[in-house]
Amino acid sequence: MRNKRTVFILLISSISLCIFFIPSVRGIVPEVQEVIFSNDGSETILDVTIYHTPVTTSHHVNQIEVDIDGVITSYPVTQTATTFSVSVNLGEITGEPPARVRAFCIVDGWSSWTSQQNIPEFSSWIILSLSLIVILPLILLRRRLRN
Repeated sequence: MRNKRTVFILLISSISLCIFFIPSVRGIVPEVQEVIFSNDGSETILDVTIYHTPVTTSHHVNQIEVDIDGVITSYPVTQTATTFSVSVNLGEITGEPPARVRAFCIVDGWSSWTSQQNIPEFSSWIILSLSLIVILPLILLRRRLRN
């Protein structure tokens, strides 16, 4: 009887020590803070800023999903800090389709979707026109300075 009591007390003491002295990992669902679309030539680049804590090897964001006009694509990401940015090449996109983004933590699950925003069309004609508007006055100014 005494041995059973001793074992029981040791068991309760061990459980109590584990509860009070082992830190638990508590996190929050990832938060997509910013979504920016830009272009590189004819390809659309997505830059996403994500906040998520804590960052450990067993608790981190490992992917994002991008929904472009109803087509959802997953992209692997590596969380490097509590707040981090990810760049994804979405390829060539025509028109101005609606898009939204969400992030996935391996412990806390999915963030909510961001609000939809239209991806701006980065037409090569617009880029060429803007380039000419900037470069042409510089060329004319240079010619004037030479004369």
